Amino acid sequence: STLTLLGSTIIGKSSDSKTLDDKLGGTRRAFLVLGVIASAMELIIASQATSISALWISMIPSALFQQNFNVLKALFGEYHGASASAAERAGRVGKLGMAVGLAFMVGPLLGSVLFKTYEQAAIFALACLIGAVLLISMLPRPVSYKSHDDEKEQRQ
Repeated sequence: STLTLLGSTIIGKSSDSKTLDDKLGGTRRAFLVLGVIASAMELIIASQATSISALWISMIPSALFQQNFNVLKALFGEYHGASASAAERAGRVGKLGMAVGLAFMVGPLLGSVLFKTYEQAAIFALACLIGAVLLISMLPRPVSYKSHDDEKEQRQ
């Protein structure tokens, strides 16, 4: 959709910003959390929706801000950038894409077997999102990361 294109442009440009990276201490991790928050907002708004238009409105936060796969690919590249050849990096990102594709196939099937109501599924999804934020908070800063202050110190 148009909102997804707009969101991917904004998130992509912002996650590459060194100025924001210095201020936030890891821009890509912050945007991963923003994507998780957008997903949670979508779940909460959709669970309260009483009309079709409210369901459409619930999609706006995630369409704009849930660009986690693109941000994760960039972060993945930072983690493996110096230690792997281009072919190895491509293989690793391909495996990441395969895992996401598998999750898209298995997730709905598993959800339909485990949960009988939307409320049960939404509560489980929110618990998974909380777990995702905890895992994101444990991500180490990429080795290749250097703040602008570090670069200034090296020049002096």
